[in-house]
Amino acid sequence: GVRHLRCYRHQCPSLVDCPRNLIKAPTSGHCCPSCAQPLSNCTATLVGSELLATDDPCYTCQCKDLTWVCIHQSCPLLSCLISDQFTPAGSCCPICDECVIEAENRRVSDGETWTDSIDECITCSCNLGHIECQIEECLSVICHDGLIKVRSPGRCCYECQDPRISCSYQGRTYQSNRHWEVDECTTCTCVSGEVHCQTEHCPPVTCSSDESPVLIPGMCCPHCIPRPATCMVFGDPHFLTFDGKMIHFQGACSYILAEDCEGGDFSIRVTNDDRGRRGVSWTKEVTVLIGDLIVQLLQDWVVMVDDHTVSLPFLK
Repeated sequence: GVRHLRCYRHQCPSLVDCPRNLIKAPTSGHCCPSCAQPLSNCTATLVGSELLATDDPCYTCQCKDLTWVCIHQSCPLLSCLISDQFTPAGSCCPICDECVIEAENRRVSDGETWTDSIDECITCSCNLGHIECQIEECLSVICHDGLIKVRSPGRCCYECQDPRISCSYQGRTYQSNRHWEVDECTTCTCVSGEVHCQTEHCPPVTCSSDESPVLIPGMCCPHCIPRPATCMVFGDPHFLTFDGKMIHFQGACSYILAEDCEGGDFSIRVTNDDRGRRGVSWTKEVTVLIGDLIVQLLQDWVVMVDDHTVSLPFLK
């Protein structure tokens, strides 16, 4: 008859409680490694004990129900960049010294706690690069005796407030549940005769090399904006760009020299003319568009504003 070949894989005994330095490689003619010392089984006295089974710190075994149960630990998703992550010696998972809040484009230090910018009921904290959030649950509020239900800025839950009691703050009187701004960072509320104020705390600002932190009027915290830069056009013609590159360009046509890439209400356009020799041009006209205003800089020091010649200095 037809002969069949059957193969079986030998099951090696567990060396889960053998110290790594005592595990011996398989000897000649043997399949499995062995331990240089007697091994203990998962007995009733070892229930609950935990040990590392391999060189991988993420792989641990626990004595449970008289059996070694081994699991591989999973790592939480970190908010920081991969380049900022590191794994301490003997640890399983990488960590970070800070967390990144992508929605607000800011970083917070490890251990820092903050309230969500949209929902005051959500409080988050940074735990070694992992953001952990909790949602506060509010009890049902029923107000009696003329009290009204209000929620103050920075508070999650509603509370009862007496609308007849006013507040006094810096010489001014505010009715109950009235909100006002002290400055760009501080907002106050009158709550049953007491003034409750909330101040926004600005995180550290880290700007790139071509940006600088600027405090914009009407805003509390500084933001990163591009550093001021200058471009220059001279000669027949030569261009020094905003990033410091020198370009020699002899095209005879109309070109956009500079333009607002967001609002679209500012641009500078140049018109180069042929000087009579092949491959040589000069700037004949410069047109500046500012909103609805058109300023033309022409030859012989002629300046026109909205198609009318003007004398300098010109004010409108």
